[in-house]
Amino acid sequence: MNADIQKAQDEFWAKVKANEILLGKIKAIVRYGAFVTLAPKIDGLLYIKDIAWEKIKHPDEKLQVGQDITVMVLTVDLERKRIGLGLKQLVPDPWKVTWIDKGEKLKGKIKEIADYGLFVEVVPGIEGLVHISEISSDWKGEREELKKRLQETFKTGDDIEVLVQNYDREGKKLTLSIKALKEANQ
Repeated sequence: MNADIQKAQDEFWAKVKANEILLGKIKAIVRYGAFVTLAPKIDGLLYIKDIAWEKIKHPDEKLQVGQDITVMVLTVDLERKRIGLGLKQLVPDPWKVTWIDKGEKLKGKIKEIADYGLFVEVVPGIEGLVHISEISSDWKGEREELKKRLQETFKTGDDIEVLVQNYDREGKKLTLSIKALKEANQ
C-alpha cells in the first residue's frame, strides 16, 4: 500500500469519533444501506434505517452512487476498522418536533396498503394507521372481503383526509380514522 494512503488512514482512525460530522461520497448502494467513502480506502456503512426518518424500501430512493454526502459517525470499531454512519441524525426526529392534536383533521398520502388498513404519511417521517374498521361505517363483511375492497378502493400514493384519534409521541404511534372524519362532517 502506498505510504501516503497508509498515513491518511492512520490519521483518520486516530481522530474519528462518534457524533462527528464527516463528508463522504456514496461508493455503493445495497439493499441494506450504502457504503460511503470517507478517506482513502476507508468506507463506512450507512444502514437503511439511518438514512431517513420516513420508511424507505431501498436506499436508492434517497441516495445515488457518486453523490457527495454529509453524515454523522454513529459507531467506531477501531479493532475491526468499521464505522457506522447516520444521515437522518443530522435533522430532528419529526416525532419529537411535531405537535398533532387528537381530533385534528389532516391531509396525508397513502404510503402502504396492508391487509388490516392503510398507512398514511401526514408529515414527512410520521405515518399513522387507518385500521380497516376505521375506513367507513358502511364497510361490513368478512375479513377477506374487506381486504379486497380496501385494495380496490385505495391506491398507494393517493391523497386522503383523516381525523386523528390518538397521537403517542413517545411510542411513535398515530391512530387515524376516515370514518370518524365523515361522521364529524355530517
